[in-house]
Amino acid sequence: MRDDFQRWIGLPLRGLAPNRIAAWTIILATALETVLLTLVPGHIFECPGPTRIQVPLYLFGFWYVTVWAVWWLTAAVSRRTAEPSLLRKIASTVLYVAVLGGLLLHAAGWAMYLSTGQFGTVDALEFMLRNSGESWMVEYLWQSEKWYVFGAVASTAAVALLLPYYLRRLRDGRWNESRSLTPRRTRLLRLSACLLLVIAWSTVGEVRRADSSVIRRGQWNDALQRRLSPAVSLALSTVRRTLSEPIEPALDERRLTPRTVTAASVAVATPKPASVIFVAIESLRHDVVNLLHQDREVTPNLNRLAKQGVHFTRAYTQSTHSDYADVCIVSSLYPLRKTRHHYYSANDPWPKTLVYDLLKPLGYSTAIFSSQNEKWGCMDQFFASPNLDVYHDAEQGAAHTRIDMRDSGFAREVASGALRSGTLDDSYTTDRAIEWIESQVRADRPFFLNMNFQSSHFPYTMAPDVPRPFQPADMDFDAGFLYYPQEKIPVVRNAYYNAVHECDRQLGRLVDTLAKSGALDDTILVVMGENGESFYENGVVSHAGRPAEPTIHVALVMHSPRLLKPQVEDYPTELVDVAPTVLSLLQQPSHPNFQGRNVCAEDRPAVEDRLLFFHVENPVARCDALLYQGRWKLIRDRNRNVDELFDLSNDPTESRNLLAAETKLAAKLSAALTEWRRGQLAYYHYPQYFLRYYPPPPPIVQ
Repeated sequence: MRDDFQRWIGLPLRGLAPNRIAAWTIILATALETVLLTLVPGHIFECPGPTRIQVPLYLFGFWYVTVWAVWWLTAAVSRRTAEPSLLRKIASTVLYVAVLGGLLLHAAGWAMYLSTGQFGTVDALEFMLRNSGESWMVEYLWQSEKWYVFGAVASTAAVALLLPYYLRRLRDGRWNESRSLTPRRTRLLRLSACLLLVIAWSTVGEVRRADSSVIRRGQWNDALQRRLSPAVSLALSTVRRTLSEPIEPALDERRLTPRTVTAASVAVATPKPASVIFVAIESLRHDVVNLLHQDREVTPNLNRLAKQGVHFTRAYTQSTHSDYADVCIVSSLYPLRKTRHHYYSANDPWPKTLVYDLLKPLGYSTAIFSSQNEKWGCMDQFFASPNLDVYHDAEQGAAHTRIDMRDSGFAREVASGALRSGTLDDSYTTDRAIEWIESQVRADRPFFLNMNFQSSHFPYTMAPDVPRPFQPADMDFDAGFLYYPQEKIPVVRNAYYNAVHECDRQLGRLVDTLAKSGALDDTILVVMGENGESFYENGVVSHAGRPAEPTIHVALVMHSPRLLKPQVEDYPTELVDVAPTVLSLLQQPSHPNFQGRNVCAEDRPAVEDRLLFFHVENPVARCDALLYQGRWKLIRDRNRNVDELFDLSNDPTESRNLLAAETKLAAKLSAALTEWRRGQLAYYHYPQYFLRYYPPPPPIVQ
């Protein structure tokens, strides 16, 4: 029996570590941390890619190197100071303090991970150390993280007491002698183990880097930096802080709302609440409303809603690409969270309060029916909520979906397997939504419905039997998402108008259903463009690029015969304002987690003080921007590291940069944009902010 143990277990362990206690430390620590990683939702093992192999390999390698290093140091101290002396005591004390400090830092990283779902960065560590003596920090830890405090104190005491004994055992431990494993063979076995570890790690890394999916690579990189290990997070965040944009704890906590203010404490039930429908239409520019093209209305149904409701003529989306723009509608949160592109995750630790999170407790049925594949940018992770009754999109459904190779980015993700499907026909999505609406009306229940139409996404592909009234519209030439011949603009524009016309036709079916069921008067119907579309105006094509006017100035119409009087509203409005404005119509106060505001309120900011903010972060463009007074637009292009100031009232094509001519105004707007970016990044970066407060309110021009 002993020979069998030596052959199958003892020899591999002896080849792994300098002695038995070191070998079992490596094995048990690797196993424990592998299990701990799975204790939070959205953990790294749920990320796409070769994580089931790479993560245990990394953890094993980390502890392998760490234990060998500590053993070598303890042995070196013992060898160089053989006789008990003051020097030996000093060296042993320094080693003890260094190992204890490293273990406590490692444990603190794990405590943060179990609390927030992410390991701490060097900035968060520095912020905590700097404020560890502050009364608010002590009060917060005692009130919100009491068990972590008890656990930290107990574990610190235990580790401090047991560590000297462990270090002595690690230094003095011996393997039993074995005739079958000579010192030379032991060295060869250990060298082979190191080489295998390096080869396995690098091979799996190459597989990940060769992945054609931008989404998968982005998810994996984010998980690698924040959800793999305390050591990795500290090391990578240190490198990032050294080489890239610093993030400072720049928020004034006096302007922040504590998270102790909850939805339950502000919600007020009404006797007969109106139902709510959001319809987001892909690439719906502001100028398609009431547009006549080739002697025909492009959006006849939307035009009627605009005449009977509130038509916002100066409405803006928060971003030029869908994964950043769409989530703002139901959350009233700005999309800027990180210095790089952020892919949403189920374990994102930041607070979010979606519209249906507020309406569900008031008795609403809730649903999302989308033609879009909401897995794009991991939006499905953001929309997920226990307060959502029905969720149906292209990825979840079993119906036929469309994939057009001319939309190369999306097609690549589908081909790589990151996305399972393309987009649904809007008619199919409308059919499912109508069935659900009719069931809610029969049950006499108020409902919230969020919809998304996709026919109007480039290259405007639709089923053969869909009407195409605007001609010529056959895109039988070389055309891609970011380029097509400029002489073909009229053809591409006609194809776009046909697609928008189809979205409008499905909107008409929705309105007819509400009217026939008698629910139209008791429904707040909001139709908006999730982003815009450009046809080489302002030097931009399609969308997802810099925040030029055609790509962020979108259509917005609110229709509710019982609650809204028909009017044209030219007040500058952004999509984060939709949720708080609709809640006000339902006689509900705006939630403190919202960054938008009720634009129908009497106390809304005057136009001359109004600021809107935009953010773009993708391989095409990296920009921040603001719009002041509905007239002055400042764009900060972070790829080119330049600012541009435009007067939209006199220069709608954004062709004249007035930065040098309007120096005082440019300085004020630049300061406001800088403050907004610094505040957003600081809030989402430092746990001491997002664990205690709701997101910061937008700044004002001083």
